[in-house]
Amino acid sequence: TYETRLFVGLVPVIEQNSPNVLDITPITEALKTNSLVVLKNHGVITIGDTLLDTLFLTEILEEAVEMQAIAKLFNNSRNEITLQEKEKINLSKKYKLFSKEQIETVVDLVNKNIDIQKQGQVLDLTMRLAIKLDQTQSVFNMHFEKGKISKITNDENADFLISGPDYIWKAIFNRTLDPFVATTQKKLKLKGDFARLSRWYPVFVRIFEIWGQVPVE
Repeated sequence: TYETRLFVGLVPVIEQNSPNVLDITPITEALKTNSLVVLKNHGVITIGDTLLDTLFLTEILEEAVEMQAIAKLFNNSRNEITLQEKEKINLSKKYKLFSKEQIETVVDLVNKNIDIQKQGQVLDLTMRLAIKLDQTQSVFNMHFEKGKISKITNDENADFLISGPDYIWKAIFNRTLDPFVATTQKKLKLKGDFARLSRWYPVFVRIFEIWGQVPVE
């Protein structure tokens, strides 16, 4: 559902073979990139700014699990194909995070994607989206015109500015964290109207998937 895509994402599952948690390190590490963690055979840990935030995430996860379980009961196919298997992504080469080569590769893949170009035309994706790395203050401002990135600048003069630490950006480009989830869970900071950004949700889903085709070291 839209809710699970925006707020839950890929939930880490950690082995738990005892009644009590004896080692919290795997849990705290997992919570750095997702506010939800499942302890296998044990339960769910959720973090948030308020108790209502944690309850909200837990209820979304519970609902998603119920729907998936019911869907599997009515699914005649025994073979499940993941998105990675469908696209057969080549992960042999890894790029330096926020390097010129990495961003240029992302731009090239986005501009060559036919679906993005079609959706960009229909949804009039004309805006500027800047991404920023907190540690180095590096900024890449992508100028979109009808879905195509016409140029890249290194300023923050954008309609939307997304910033965050290196470990979050690494998780995003290595496909273990969805950018929408990172934003709604406040792992990334967003300057700009999120409601306006969601107007182009279908095309950005595809763009963010392409980000995952340019893994980082």
